[in-house]
Amino acid sequence: SGLRDRSILAECERGESVAFERYQDALKQNLPIEVRALVQRQCAFSESNLDQMRLMRDAKMAAN
Repeated sequence: SGLRDRSILAECERGESVAFERYQDALKQNLPIEVRALVQRQCAFSESNLDQMRLMRDAKMAAN
């Protein structure tokens, strides 16, 4: 079960990392103000999710 949990966390982290990079790329574009605000919020949520996944991963690794 431990290996499976780590695999799931690794895949979630990878996906969120890709999403976060895409949000950052989008913010480099010339976006309308409303769209930029939305993308900035989504980027912040994505970064927060990524941080939480890394904490879970580290805790799981420390427990094993």
